[in-house]
Amino acid sequence: MIVRLQELDGQGTTKAALTSAARIESAASVNGVEKELATLSASANKLSLDFKPFQLRSVALELKPLALLRPPSSTPVTLPFNLDVFSWNTNRSDGKCDDSGVTMPAEMIGDRVTTEGITFNIGSRADGQMNAVSCDGQTVTLPEVKFDRVYVLATSVHGDNEGEFAIDGRPVKLRIQDWSGYLGSWDNRVFEGGRVFVYGYSINNPLASITPGFIKRDPLAWFCSHRHFPQRDEEYRYSYLFKYRFDVPNGAKTLTLPENDRIRVLAVSVAQNDNDATVPVQPLYDDLTGRRVMQLNVAKE
Repeated sequence: MIVRLQELDGQGTTKAALTSAARIESAASVNGVEKELATLSASANKLSLDFKPFQLRSVALELKPLALLRPPSSTPVTLPFNLDVFSWNTNRSDGKCDDSGVTMPAEMIGDRVTTEGITFNIGSRADGQMNAVSCDGQTVTLPEVKFDRVYVLATSVHGDNEGEFAIDGRPVKLRIQDWSGYLGSWDNRVFEGGRVFVYGYSINNPLASITPGFIKRDPLAWFCSHRHFPQRDEEYRYSYLFKYRFDVPNGAKTLTLPENDRIRVLAVSVAQNDNDATVPVQPLYDDLTGRRVMQLNVAKE
């Protein structure tokens, strides 16, 4: 594990300490390309460090392994497919994921999608074969194996859509994220006069507004870089599949899908999985929570 630290106050110190949840087995000072410079001495789970004013230091740590979590064991569920959402380059007019006939590229996905240890079986992508469920309240029988979670590989069309799933008749509402579009964006400038050419070297249109940044957080299980129009590839219009989870009592018998035909379910698996209880102790990225529309102060002549 590489840890990079910097003294920010310009004061320097001989009393800094880095502590770990696990025992530090070895420690070394390294440079920017992680070449070892000197061995450091750690005491149990504590490493004492000194810093010159504004000094940047990198240390390499080897930690004692903690108890390993049991890897998840997943079992696929048979689904009543009624929709073909994939097409091959050789026949882009096969199937439709949405009403306009746009599809996901079959050559970009395999027979299985594995995400965070959960494996989903993908239906046949051969021409004319059904490989997704357009949800209409179908009831799916769950396998007679030991499991404590149900995982659904799903997406939706025409925007995000809410649906009510049910485990043995107990309802759970979920909002299923759209199969394309942006998952996130920084603040984005909007100019007057319509669309501005993205590769232009100068922009003469007045700035109209700034759309606030956002992040959509549904767990992404699979994506690819384009979609299929019947006539051509639609580059940089990404295709997405998301993973959703239900905690269930052992012995659950059925999963009922929503009555919302804008939701597509491509696979379901049941699993025993202790790893879902793991959460980061710090945010891993900017969440843009509370981002507001920026008001522009335009000078009046």
